[in-house]
Amino acid sequence: TMAIPGILRSDASSLIPEPVVQMLFEGATAESAALAQFLRVPVPAQRQTFPVLQGLPAAFWKDSDTSLIPTTKIDWQNRAIELRELAVIVPIPNVVVADSQFDIWGQVRPMLSSAMARAIDAAVFFGIGAPAMFPTAIVPAATAAGNTRSRTAAAAQGGIAEDLNQAMALVEADGYSPSGFFFPTAQKSRLRGARGTDGQKLLDVADNSIEGLPVAYGMAGMWTTGTDNAEGIVYDRTKFVLGLRNDISFELSKEATIHDANGNVLYNLFQQDMMALKVTMRMG
Repeated sequence: TMAIPGILRSDASSLIPEPVVQMLFEGATAESAALAQFLRVPVPAQRQTFPVLQGLPAAFWKDSDTSLIPTTKIDWQNRAIELRELAVIVPIPNVVVADSQFDIWGQVRPMLSSAMARAIDAAVFFGIGAPAMFPTAIVPAATAAGNTRSRTAAAAQGGIAEDLNQAMALVEADGYSPSGFFFPTAQKSRLRGARGTDGQKLLDVADNSIEGLPVAYGMAGMWTTGTDNAEGIVYDRTKFVLGLRNDISFELSKEATIHDANGNVLYNLFQQDMMALKVTMRMG
């Protein structure tokens, strides 16, 4: 019987301190707007169905003391969360491992957390790299629904502060309550620098909030630029649900070959005296 090459999950687990798993997830949560702001629910299986309220009960006035009270109904419908695997691979030179005696998690963990956070937000907000069974991402869905506001207000009209107010009004007009913002990092200077005609600041984002609502910023490279692309998002974060499995698995290999999307070899681990750590988690 031929042995399976490389060091597999059972071998790698002894090298990975137990707190690393929780710290890895906490790091991804700190960088991901979706993980930080949206409702998270544990999903015990690959596919989980949840009852979602579709209609609210109605109350009626009685015409007299003896008139009948109309009946109403509360409509619940099942909605499914189907998990898909999110994975990241970090190649590590063997000399780094040797010099650190496997005390490399302080260096590797932030890279893993950032990679997962970026992939989650890109899929949830923009649909980039999202599995086919995921629902339409937030920006394409809002655009299709006509829930967009162009940045057009002049300083005398309130500038970008008024544009944000009108974007919030779109959410409110649909019967929801704005409870969070998401911007690219490049928008920070525009928000800080917004001034009225009197030179007074229109927004104070020093505490990462606008109108008392939390503001999250996306990582560089996630947001596309151009006049037709989103410069910010306002949403009712209670209406989004992320299903998560709590298990994160690790696999360490010394003999794999890593390719890019076009099939080009990026690393030949055995030949380049490296190893690669693969981390996977499941969410929907």
